Amino acid sequence: MSAFAVDMSSPFLSGFTGGLGGPNEGGHQPPEWYIEFGMDLGADVGTEVRAAFDAHITRFNPHDPSKDTSKVYRAQLFMRYPNDMMGGFYTHLSDVTTGLGVGSDVKRGDVLGKVYLAAGTQGAHLHLALVEIVGGAPGGRYMGVNQAGRFATYYHLRHWSGLSGHRDERCSSIREMVRVLDMGLPDPYLNL
Repeated sequence: MSAFAVDMSSPFLSGFTGGLGGPNEGGHQPPEWYIEFGMDLGADVGTEVRAAFDAHITRFNPHDPSKDTSKVYRAQLFMRYPNDMMGGFYTHLSDVTTGLGVGSDVKRGDVLGKVYLAAGTQGAHLHLALVEIVGGAPGGRYMGVNQAGRFATYYHLRHWSGLSGHRDERCSSIREMVRVLDMGLPDPYLNL
């Protein structure tokens, strides 16, 4: 696997109210990667949701009330980093930006939509799942990337990290590198 860098930012410039659960917690269970690796990031209703990284939209499901479930409701956006080695899934969106659709390119910080509150849910939040696609898409292996703690700590900064997908003796993927970072070890790939 060749190295690559991903500049990331919080999906919120303001309005963040706290984390409501991360990958493999509560209802975030397999088999769907976009549920299993999800982070529920609490925010005030109507808070603008922004692209956390540069991407192209690979799937857009506009809101269809007949398809809402307790886990996936409102509009949904699937996107991939330009090299197709990192993916993201955003849901619980209202007021999706006009013109967004399959094939649209977004830049880190572009407005995607707004946070929505559905009746019977744990509170207004964005469900965001991030994955490294080992081997690239299509056909690569999806490995969850948990950035919930970083989003919570640095949500107010416009640009707060540069993640690298890189194989070396310490980490074989973004997922493992994030685990190393969360243990407080120094890392040459992250610049806060």
